[in-house]
Amino acid sequence: MRPVGVPRKVAAPARRIGSGLLAAWLMQGAGDMRLFLRTLVGVLLASGIAIAEEPTKPGDPYRKWPVAIEAQLAPIGSPIGVFGAAADVALIPQLSLSAGMGLGAAGPQLAAAVRPRIPVTPEAALEFTAGYSRGNYTPIKISMGGEGQSESFVDGSWVNADVGFQVRFESGTTFRLFGGASKLVACGEAVRDGVAIPQERWPLLPYAAVAIGYALHVK
Repeated sequence: MRPVGVPRKVAAPARRIGSGLLAAWLMQGAGDMRLFLRTLVGVLLASGIAIAEEPTKPGDPYRKWPVAIEAQLAPIGSPIGVFGAAADVALIPQLSLSAGMGLGAAGPQLAAAVRPRIPVTPEAALEFTAGYSRGNYTPIKISMGGEGQSESFVDGSWVNADVGFQVRFESGTTFRLFGGASKLVACGEAVRDGVAIPQERWPLLPYAAVAIGYALHVK
């Protein structure tokens, strides 16, 4: 019978300790002190390991550390620019909401997203992100016959989708690698050398980024 108020994971090893001590005491009565000490040490070590070990299920770190703050770096750009910061809030281990801001080549960018995930190990998960972002975009000038074409997309609205892989360790440290694409769907102004760019020519841009951060513990 488990004593009231004693967790099951502690009560069972405690019974093993008691049984081991009784066995060791009986062996001592037989006059073998060395065997007594070896038995005592072995029982304590085995029971200590049993107490410390608690089965960890996929997604557990997202329950214990549901709010992550991360820094992102994206050499070719991302929904929050070349570099920025974002917060990821896990409503349940399989679903997060995310929001962030950063700086791109043409100025600040804001983004928000929903992020379903499939936990595959206790710490790691496969993620699928769909979101919305807002910001300017100025591509690198294209040289044609020695003349450069200057494009500018001002106050653009983008829809984004990517696939990623995240590891959230028991320490709270997070690491995320992801890649996807952004499509411009609305724009305050889209021009090339002063001439309006038709909507069917608006860009679809690939992106990839790495994020490192820390998750906050919630009891």
